[in-house]
Amino acid sequence: MKNSLIKKLAQISFNKNKLNPQKVAAIAEKLTRGELKEYIKQLKLIVAKKNVVVELSYDDPNSKKSFQRMFPDNNVIIKENPELILGLRITKDYTVYKFNLKDKLTEMMSFIEND
Repeated sequence: MKNSLIKKLAQISFNKNKLNPQKVAAIAEKLTRGELKEYIKQLKLIVAKKNVVVELSYDDPNSKKSFQRMFPDNNVIIKENPELILGLRITKDYTVYKFNLKDKLTEMMSFIEND
């Protein structure tokens, strides 16, 4: 089976942006081991594209609503990460956007030391 067909099977495994377990089971039953590996890989890629992970240094109950407005077509997942000092990290489509005070201070210190 061609990879393009496996991609299409992975795409039709979703209903309203949610993975349908019955479809997945029915499709997985008919695939060979190699095809199944590719199918799972494609499912993971689709899920990664649908999710946006936002890591904050603090727990804010209103933040999910704000980020959901920024990413209306994605599922927003909020995580607390105390390592981020007054900052946030956004992961979307395997791209990480990192904004935090600790990194800025480190950059400033290295700039001062090099001058």
